[in-house]
Amino acid sequence: MRITMNSMNRRYLTNVNKNLSDVASSNNKIASGRAFTKMSENVTKGTRALGIRSQLYRNEQIQSNAKTVREQFTVAEDNLTAVNDVLQTVHGKVIAALNGTNSQQELDIYANEFDTLREGIMQFSNCTYDDKYIFGGTNDAGQPYTLAEDGALLFNGVPVSEITEEGGVFYQADGSVVPYSEDIYLDCGLGMRFSNGQIDTRTVLNSSVSGLRSMGCGTTELVYEQDGEEVAFEAPNNVYELIGSICDALEDGDMELLGALSDHLDAAMNNTVTSITDIGVRYQFVENNIARLETEHLSLTEMKGNLEGISDTDEIINYESYVYAYSLTLQFGSQVVPQSLMDYIR
Repeated sequence: MRITMNSMNRRYLTNVNKNLSDVASSNNKIASGRAFTKMSENVTKGTRALGIRSQLYRNEQIQSNAKTVREQFTVAEDNLTAVNDVLQTVHGKVIAALNGTNSQQELDIYANEFDTLREGIMQFSNCTYDDKYIFGGTNDAGQPYTLAEDGALLFNGVPVSEITEEGGVFYQADGSVVPYSEDIYLDCGLGMRFSNGQIDTRTVLNSSVSGLRSMGCGTTELVYEQDGEEVAFEAPNNVYELIGSICDALEDGDMELLGALSDHLDAAMNNTVTSITDIGVRYQFVENNIARLETEHLSLTEMKGNLEGISDTDEIINYESYVYAYSLTLQFGSQVVPQSLMDYIR
C-alpha cells in the first residue's frame, strides 16, 4: 500500500488537533470543576444530574419558606408574650381593686392605666414581619385590627365581637366567612397531597397565627349577682375589648361586674398561653424540619458533585499526560513532516 505525503500530513494534523483538544478539554475541566458541560457528553450521568438539580432546587425553596415561617413564629411568640404580660399586669391590679377599699378616684386611676395598656395590645395585634401582618390571616394589604367610629374593634373590617368560630372556620353575623381569616399552609417537604380538591393537612404545616384564636373573638354571657339578683352581661372575648369593659366597670364603680370580668380575664389569659404553647410546638417542628432539609441538601450536593464533578488530582495527572502527548506529537512532526508544514503548525 502506497502512503503519500499528503495522507501522512492529514493523519498527522488529525492527531495534533486531537491531542490539542484533549489538553483544552482537560484544562476546562480543571478550571470549572465539572466533568462535562453538555448532556451529550454523558447522557446517563447528565440525566441523573438533572434530577438531582431539581431536588436541590425544591429543597432550597422549602428551606427558604421554612426559615421565613420560623422567623414569623418568633415574632408572633414575642408579641403574644408581651400581650400576656399586659394581661397579667391588668389581672393583678384588678384583684387589688377588688380586694381593697378604693375610692372612685382610685378606680379611675386604674381605668386610665388599663386604657393605656390596651393601646399596647392594639400595636401587638398589628405587628409585622417583612411587611406582612402576623395576626392578619391572609391579609397583606393593610392593618387587620382597626377601630370603628364607635370604638368597636374590627378584624379586616368585621366587628370582632360578632365573629364566631365553628369547625375552625370564622363566621360573621350574617353567616358568611370572615375575610382573610383562612389558614395558610406551607409545603414543608412531607409530600404535600390533595384529597377531594382540598389540601391534606397532615402533609403540610399550618404557618398562620390567627389573631382571632390567640386574642379572642365573639362574646361570652357572664351571669353574676348584683343586689341579690342575677344579671347577665355579654363580655367580649377579645383581650383588647375585654380590658375596655374592665375600664368601664371601674369607672362605673361596678365591683360585681368587675369580679365577673376578672374571672373572664383568667380564661382569656389561659387562651393566650395556649396559643403561645402552640406556636412553640410548631416552631420546634419547623426547626427540626430545617435541620432535616439541611442534611438532605448536603447529601444531594455530594451526589451532584459525584455525578458532575472531577477529582482534581486525577484530572491534573490527565492534563499533564495530554500536554506530554501533545509535545511528543510536535517533536515527532519536526522530524517527519516537511518544515513548511511545521512552521504553519507552530
